[in-house]
Amino acid sequence: MQSLSKVYAMIEVLAAVTVLSLSCVPPAYSQDYESREIGWQASGGYSAPGGTTSNYLDGGWIFSGGAIFRPEPGSPLSLLAELHYSGYGATHQAIALANSAAPDVRIDDGDAYVFGVNFDGMYYVPFFPRVHAYLLGGIGWDHRRVRLTQTVLIGGIYCDPWWGYCYEGVLPGQAIVADETTTRFAWNAGFGLEFPVSRGAVFVEARYHQMETATPTTFIPIQVGYRY
Repeated sequence: MQSLSKVYAMIEVLAAVTVLSLSCVPPAYSQDYESREIGWQASGGYSAPGGTTSNYLDGGWIFSGGAIFRPEPGSPLSLLAELHYSGYGATHQAIALANSAAPDVRIDDGDAYVFGVNFDGMYYVPFFPRVHAYLLGGIGWDHRRVRLTQTVLIGGIYCDPWWGYCYEGVLPGQAIVADETTTRFAWNAGFGLEFPVSRGAVFVEARYHQMETATPTTFIPIQVGYRY
C-alpha cells in the first residue's frame, strides 16, 4: 500500500505539470519532428515495486533511452526500441526473512538492479490541440540482480584526500553474502502525454512492467523525458 500511495502522489505531481505545460507549449508541433522516420528519446524518474515485489524492494529510480520508428509521417502508430536500467533497496521485511533463513550470517542491507530491453508499439490519440496522448505496450527481456550484504571491517591502506597522507587501518565496508541473477521474458503497458517544444517533445509517462520470474517481478515506473 505504501508503494501505491507513492505512485498516486507522483501521478498528482505529473497532473500538475501537465496543467502548467498546457499554458506554456507552442501552438503546434514542429513539422520537422513529426516528419522524421527515426527519432530518439531519453527519460528518467521514480519506479515503484508492485504486487509481492513491494514486500521485498523499496521504491527506486529508473533511467531509459531508445529509438522511435515512424512507418509513415503523420501516422498515429510508432514503434519504440528501448533500454532501461533501474535500482532498488531491500525492505526491512526482506532483510528479516534473509536473516531467519540464514541465522549464522548477519545480513543488514541489500539491493536489486534490473536491466532490460523493450520493443513496444505506441498509438497516439487526440487529447488537446497542443498535446498528444498515447498508449503503448510490448514485450522484452529483463536481467535482474539481487544482492544481500553485511557490514564488516576491512583492513587496508587508506589515503586521506583532504590532508594528503595515507595510513594503514580498518574501516567498515559492505561484504556481499548472497548474489543472485536471472534473465527472463518481460512485458509492459502504459500511457503518456507528449508536449511539443521547438525541436521535439517533452513527455510524461506511467507504465506497468512485469518480469516473468517464478514469482513475477513487477514495478510501476513514472518518468519524464524528451523526444527529438
